Amino acid sequence: MWYNRIVKCKTCGETKDLELFTRDKKAKNGRRKVCKQCDCERMKKYYRDNPDKAQLKREMNKGKPQWKSHKMTEEQYNEMFQRHDGKCHVCLTKDAKVVDHDHNCCSKQRSCGKCVRGLLCHGCNMSLGNFQDDTSILFRAISYLSNPV
Repeated sequence: MWYNRIVKCKTCGETKDLELFTRDKKAKNGRRKVCKQCDCERMKKYYRDNPDKAQLKREMNKGKPQWKSHKMTEEQYNEMFQRHDGKCHVCLTKDAKVVDHDHNCCSKQRSCGKCVRGLLCHGCNMSLGNFQDDTSILFRAISYLSNPV
């Protein structure tokens, strides 16, 4: 059965591709009525408004291997970890503790497993996020550092 690939989000009202909506077995088209971005914002607000629930979630996730959240196998994770002897794939100095993935492919926190780029330290991962994974911004930053005004 074929369904329309373009859906309107019930929250933001934007028309988006079906892939930008979380799966839902109960829904007619197999997806939720709220897009992933709006759902993410809703959950952020929920945890801001309910700090006790946020703390409980942090405690539950403590010690959980990151590779599980990114649909990787333990072998894939270990291979990436060994690639630079457990060091960040960008700075090569700090311990790699964060799984980095392409946010253009998947939503904020988790990935499909196909878009995992490497293992980074927290600082390098945050830096890439602050540069919005945009190479043109990174090149301008390099130029700025090389030739400050």
